[in-house]
Amino acid sequence: MKRKLSWLVLSLALSLVFLFGAP
Repeated sequence: MKRKLSWLVLSLALSLVFLFGAP
């Protein structure tokens, strides 16, 4: 369960980076 939550947070942060990092 903890690992799944970690993946969720990681993917969320990644998508945020792509969202705000896009020109």
